Amino acid sequence: EKIQEQANILNKLTSLPFQQVAHQVTSMDSHPTAGDGVLVHVCGNLKVEGEAEDRPPLKYSQTFVLMPLPGGGGFWVLNDIFRLNYG
Repeated sequence: EKIQEQANILNKLTSLPFQQVAHQVTSMDSHPTAGDGVLVHVCGNLKVEGEAEDRPPLKYSQTFVLMPLPGGGGFWVLNDIFRLNYG
């Protein structure tokens, strides 16, 4: 299922039948970008609240670009791609 646009993504996330997900990062890579940003790629596992302990976690990957806040002191997310990896 492909979901696009902020309102549709928010609607999908708030309609899911669970409240908590535990994240386990298995790998992370980063690379500097133009404008002092950082491209970050993360792979890992998601364990959904209430699922059987013997059920394997969901695999995911996420890629996003962090850009510095004006004046420094932090970053904001310019682009973000999240994917559950079924297979």
